[in-house]
Amino acid sequence: MRMHVLVGVVLSLILVIGCSRSENEVKEEVAAPEMKAGIETSQDDTVPFSALTEKPVLQKRVEPEYPEQARKAGLEGRVVLRGTVYKDGKVGDVEILKSSGYPELDQKAVEAFRQFEFTPGKINGEPVNVRIVVPFQFRVKMESD
Repeated sequence: MRMHVLVGVVLSLILVIGCSRSENEVKEEVAAPEMKAGIETSQDDTVPFSALTEKPVLQKRVEPEYPEQARKAGLEGRVVLRGTVYKDGKVGDVEILKSSGYPELDQKAVEAFRQFEFTPGKINGEPVNVRIVVPFQFRVKMESD
């Protein structure tokens, strides 16, 4: 019984900490590891964020276009995406972890994320592929904002 309560508390803390990050922060995503030349990699040749000696650094952020019809309809939401920052700093293999509930907003977030550019993550000076999670918030601004 105590173990179940402790696991619940730990998971709750992880969720609270994870949800408290700002929109501009890049969050680690740990994949199921394999060993390759002494470095854990996943089946898609990414390394765990925690294994990096140098984290990816955002060089270019593209804000998603807010579809005019969605804006006029007052549609708002948060989209959470996961993608791979490749060795060349480009982003690909993007997937939706949490939908806004509106496909048009989700699609605009995916399009924007694919245009991000990074200085790639590195292990001992060597660029590696790493999975990251990035949130996008769509919020209609009032005329006075």
